Amino acid sequence: MDAKALRRRWFVSLRIKLLVGFTLLFSAAFSAAYYWFYTYATASALQRVQEELVNTLHGAAAGVDGDELGALYTEDVPLRADGYTDDPRYWRQVAWLDRVHQIEPRAEPYTYIKGEQPKELIFITSAGAMRDPPFGAKFLEHYIANNPAPNYQGLVTTTLEPAYTDKFGYWISGYTPIYDSQGNVVAAIGVDFQADYVDQVQAGIRRSVILAFAATYVTLILLVYLVSRAFTAPIIRLTRAAQHISEGAYEQGVNELAANRALDPVPDEIEGLAAVFQNMVDRVSDLLATQMEIAARNERLYQAERRAREVAETLGKANLALTQNLDLDAALNALLDYLEQLVPYDSANVMLLDPADPSRVMDHVLRGYEKWVNLSEKIRPLTLDIQAVGGLRLLFKRGASVVIPDTRAFPDWADLDDSRHVRSWLGVPLIVRGQIIGLYSLDKSTPNFFTEEHQRLVELLSAPAAIAIENARLFEEAHAGRERLRQLAHQTLRVQEDERRRVSRELHDEAGQALVALKIGLESVLGELPPDMGAFGQRLQKGVDLVAVTTNRIRWLAHDLRPPVLETVGLHATLDDYCLEYAERTRLQIDYAGADMPGLSSEANICLYRFVQEALTNVVKHAQATRVWIELRGDDSVAMLSVADNGQGFDARKGEPDAASIRGIGLAGLTERLELLGGWLAIESTPGQGTRLTAYLPKE
Repeated sequence: MDAKALRRRWFVSLRIKLLVGFTLLFSAAFSAAYYWFYTYATASALQRVQEELVNTLHGAAAGVDGDELGALYTEDVPLRADGYTDDPRYWRQVAWLDRVHQIEPRAEPYTYIKGEQPKELIFITSAGAMRDPPFGAKFLEHYIANNPAPNYQGLVTTTLEPAYTDKFGYWISGYTPIYDSQGNVVAAIGVDFQADYVDQVQAGIRRSVILAFAATYVTLILLVYLVSRAFTAPIIRLTRAAQHISEGAYEQGVNELAANRALDPVPDEIEGLAAVFQNMVDRVSDLLATQMEIAARNERLYQAERRAREVAETLGKANLALTQNLDLDAALNALLDYLEQLVPYDSANVMLLDPADPSRVMDHVLRGYEKWVNLSEKIRPLTLDIQAVGGLRLLFKRGASVVIPDTRAFPDWADLDDSRHVRSWLGVPLIVRGQIIGLYSLDKSTPNFFTEEHQRLVELLSAPAAIAIENARLFEEAHAGRERLRQLAHQTLRVQEDERRRVSRELHDEAGQALVALKIGLESVLGELPPDMGAFGQRLQKGVDLVAVTTNRIRWLAHDLRPPVLETVGLHATLDDYCLEYAERTRLQIDYAGADMPGLSSEANICLYRFVQEALTNVVKHAQATRVWIELRGDDSVAMLSVADNGQGFDARKGEPDAASIRGIGLAGLTERLELLGGWLAIESTPGQGTRLTAYLPKE
């Protein structure tokens, strides 16, 4: 084969080179662009789902009562035959998880703890228990996991698992710890989160972007072919004409050159190329328009997802604020605060049933009315007859929220001074155990403002608000009961002290004087006996001594019941005298130091005096001490009385049996008496180093 034939065999035309070159270039560019867009969109969608999962996790964990959840698996809670329990605490926990699922339907929350077996998990609650029929983990259901490491890590910190696919769809799971009121981890909450949004984004790219890329790709390839043909056609014709001329067919070559010029309607080939490139630009613009439309649709989806996330966060914070607040006014103000974050309003209020007349409601919390009326000139609280106000009557009749788009078009709208600015009205009932206890309403000065979405959002706070109101009322009733009990105990102690004072006075004035008179009489008889009655005199002297001992015992008993000098000379002098007499009586070394304590009530004085009595009694009975230090001191606000000994002591941290002996029933009663007067008792003790008891009482 000669060289000429070889060159023909390996000849590649310029048109083919252009076509192949541009085809490879466009293929690489479109492949890279598609890969980048597909990867970026998938990663962004996955990141968004993970952020929503973390927010849902934290919001769900914040609403779980850790103390109640811990009690469910530490106490002996009976199981039903179907694997659940009738314990109301379980169903409160499940109701909250189901509430989380209603707020975020993609979330399937549950709680669990670590089991004793390797790889074992014990489920406590599951949102699926509220479904009909129920599904998911049952109460205290044991489960052996293939890889429990993320679940165990969720008992320590927030943990996310990689996305996975099963027969139910595309999921991402996360776990975070649940704490009790002491800050201890009692369990973890897990959320299986549907991530079908990622599949939807990927499918949308495959459907839209790939089709757009494919159409553009085919169009561009076709354009490249046409452009290369138009670009190379004159050259081919010129080459053919030159070849004919080179072969000696001059006439034929000239004719082809003339035909070549006749076939070229464009005098300048650059202009032709510009037209081709303009066409290419138009095609690329169409592609960009398609991509921008996809981006705009994704932005709308993102904004909707972000709004849903903000609403979920607000609801979680509102639920937490309402459930943790036991003050009624604070809870109602928090309700209006979070309502304003969900739905903008001009004015709002919370009205509760009048306890004196259930047919009327009265306002408790107002917001925004000061812009329209002077509330200081109005009689508060304002009470309204439910049947006389059309909006209230309709709400109580339906037992559901009511929207009045335009109050001027509503025939039964009450024309009150406070509400003349209201054109749109939205009211939501507060329901506890099936009974309406009140309502909260939002006002707007423009008609037709509130939408179905507004109505749905404000209804979400109805249940937690009603529970918060009920809890605040129960707390107020319990507080009032404790105050009545404290007053009763205080009155009982006062009666006891009055009775002790009376008995002490009778022992001192009557029995004591009678014994003194008896002793004087016996001594008189003893002095008049003749010398020959010595044996009788000795027996009579023993009687005189017995009367003296009895007199001293009665004096001590009267002094212990109620020292008469306490009200005359004060606590400091009384304790000083008592310590001297007690040391003489028990042979115990007592070092007393103190000062006058002005500002203490008579109840406080007698309480501190009883404290010293009981403390010294415990030292003699239990401490095996030889020395006691008593100190009375204080400042402008608090009086402090301490009793310390050098006895055997005990381990106060471990609460050994000796601790109960040291305190005794008497000290327990004194502790209650101190608490009734606003004080407290501190106990410090170490084995072998004695014990210190310190009583603290506030001054008046």
